[in-house]
Amino acid sequence: MDEQLEALRQFDSELRAFNEELRHAFADLEARQEATLPTWDDSVRRMVETRIEDARGPIEGYLQREAETFERFVAERIRRLEGYLHGR
Repeated sequence: MDEQLEALRQFDSELRAFNEELRHAFADLEARQEATLPTWDDSVRRMVETRIEDARGPIEGYLQREAETFERFVAERIRRLEGYLHGR
């Protein structure tokens, strides 16, 4: 059971790191895209903008609504498993 607790803790750590990395990576992508606007104006840029815009909704939705919910869910499971294993 301690192995399951450790695996859950590892997952929690990796989930939080993933969420933070996703926040930073998407913000960086948008900033870099914005920086190209004055010098890059062709059909490829418009295609890239469309793809980024298509991804924005799901990514922002996940980060604003689901990421924190998932983190809290995993944290609660850790707390419950610790309580079960250690009598808390």
